[in-house]
Amino acid sequence: MVSEKSSTAKSNQAQGDLLMPQAHSPLLLSGVEFEVVSTAKVLGVIISSNLKWSAHTNSLTTKAAKRLYLLGQLKCVVIANSDLVRFHCSVIRLQSTTVPLR
Repeated sequence: MVSEKSSTAKSNQAQGDLLMPQAHSPLLLSGVEFEVVSTAKVLGVIISSNLKWSAHTNSLTTKAAKRLYLLGQLKCVVIANSDLVRFHCSVIRLQSTTVPLR
């Protein structure tokens, strides 16, 4: 009877250990500890610790909205259409396109 209780307690403890997040030792490089962050920007891509794209897409949509707002403001100033197209090609389209990796 005692052995059944102790094996059940050990089983419950093992299940609890699996569900608890494990604390990792700090990552060191040349004796310097790396800081743990929730997001990092690497080569223009925002990488989140939860591996979701939401932070990156929010950043892209914010940048695009700012550029499009500026284009609208230029249109209100009554700038020639050729200048608006030049602005669009040089600022908005150039910044929003990506080069495919090979």
